[in-house]
Amino acid sequence: SQSVIYRQGGSGPVEECGVENMRVISQNTGGTNEGHRWDCVHFIGARNCWAENVISEGFAESGFRFTKTMRSTVLSCQAIDPVSQISGGRRYNFYVGEYSHDVLVKNSLATKGRHCFVGNGAASVSGAVFSQCESRNAYASSENHRRWGSGFLWDDIQWNSASAGTVLALYNRGNWGTSHGWTGTGLVAWNISAPGKGIICSEPPVGQNFAIGCDAAISGYNYPVGHVEGTGQTLSIP
Repeated sequence: SQSVIYRQGGSGPVEECGVENMRVISQNTGGTNEGHRWDCVHFIGARNCWAENVISEGFAESGFRFTKTMRSTVLSCQAIDPVSQISGGRRYNFYVGEYSHDVLVKNSLATKGRHCFVGNGAASVSGAVFSQCESRNAYASSENHRRWGSGFLWDDIQWNSASAGTVLALYNRGNWGTSHGWTGTGLVAWNISAPGKGIICSEPPVGQNFAIGCDAAISGYNYPVGHVEGTGQTLSIP
């Protein structure tokens, strides 16, 4: 089929804007109540933007979310204590969504999430890094969520008191959700600390997924295991 390349003219995207030094609380009645705000900081159509030293508390879906955004950063932030049902489409604390790439989340904390550090833009999302972060009391695994995202890195993340047995999943979700299928390729778990918990690292039919220097039980979950090395070792390269 014919392909056409266009140069972005520069009009439209939000550029070089930041949200800093705030605590934002979604007022709610607690429990599984969902009659309140769902997203705290949402970058939409943005590039070269950031959030730093922001605490998001109580939001139902996400603390920090990216849509149609590139080259943007979340630094030293917290997405804590979401209030919602513990069910699909909720509690994605740090959420890299549709048509986003070159996104960094660093030195940040997620609590009581389902998919705390997640990509969810299908094949339109790539190049996201979650680095030097911590997850506490997660109910499900972090992951790229569906349909062939690529180029994700989870680096030096601590998982503490997770209720879920699997804390990070690079695999095929089959017909779960909206028939999510393979979550992606070129997905990397590097130096993950989750003693007593599991990481799924499956080998996709194209490309490869990687688990390097992780303190966790590694499995392939019904598929051949991907590239695994240095399990339980301390990496000399952070």
